[in-house]
Amino acid sequence: DVKRKEGNKAMLMMVPLALLSSYVLAHFVDYTGSKTWLEGAQTGFWIWLGFQLTFIVQTVIFEGKKRDTAVINASYQLAAILIQGAILAVWA
Repeated sequence: DVKRKEGNKAMLMMVPLALLSSYVLAHFVDYTGSKTWLEGAQTGFWIWLGFQLTFIVQTVIFEGKKRDTAVINASYQLAAILIQGAILAVWA
């Protein structure tokens, strides 16, 4: 039951973090002039490749994280940022 409470707390902490990342991504989408869902997703891809993926790979290299876990995390983050970028581009 303690682990469940910790998991719920962690999920609640993710909400403001997700909002912050969306806010920052919105600035990049605006800066690049992305107007279509494809342009927004492309902006998200480059942000993911240059920032998120590089940090994930560093955890494998320097912290000894499992490669399989890193692939799962990188895939999830890629999907999330592609969707966010697409939505933000057409929303404006």
